[in-house]
Amino acid sequence: MRRLLVIGCLLVACDGPTTEPAPSGGSAGSASTGPTSGADASATDDDATGDPTRGPVDTGSDGTGSSDDAPSTFGGDLPAYCPPGAEPSLEMGLGDVEFRPLGDEVAQLVMGHQGGYHVVLGLRGAGLDLADWGSGHLHASIGGTVVADFDTIIVMNCDEGGQFAEALWLNLIFDADPEDLVGQLADVEVEFTDASGVVVSASGQVRISDDIVHA
Repeated sequence: MRRLLVIGCLLVACDGPTTEPAPSGGSAGSASTGPTSGADASATDDDATGDPTRGPVDTGSDGTGSSDDAPSTFGGDLPAYCPPGAEPSLEMGLGDVEFRPLGDEVAQLVMGHQGGYHVVLGLRGAGLDLADWGSGHLHASIGGTVVADFDTIIVMNCDEGGQFAEALWLNLIFDADPEDLVGQLADVEVEFTDASGVVVSASGQVRISDDIVHA
């Protein structure tokens, strides 16, 4: 009988609840139900800090701003004229490194990386709205035959003295075979529309070089 009582006590002890040691702070695999702080309080709450990989979001001085409130890259500034009050005008020249007015200098014929041919023009203007990039149209003919006619984007920048605006490295891309271009005199027209819709134009004759260089 005593033996049966002992066995019963052992069975009760085995089926009863066991007490596990409380998890120690910082141990691997431990779970905490309380708030965390310090380095362990990594950003996981989207309402609090957003995506932790992007860093904190600048909410502005009143706390109501967002990344959508940042000014746009183009069109967000007031018109910038070089110089202010000048009559809108445009001059065409050569412009691979600096602007050079058309004269006796020949324009180097270049074979581009994609197999096309071009010469490099430059533009100089005044009284134009430079708050945004402008749109341009280039047209060229040789002996009455059209060898270039296309639209492009033209970005003009004000010079340091604020007296004029320039656009360099403007490629006049030809739609013609190189043998029809070398050594020829091309009649070139350029039209530029600034950020306010003002249209100016320039024209002149460009002497194309007798040789071809590769870009």
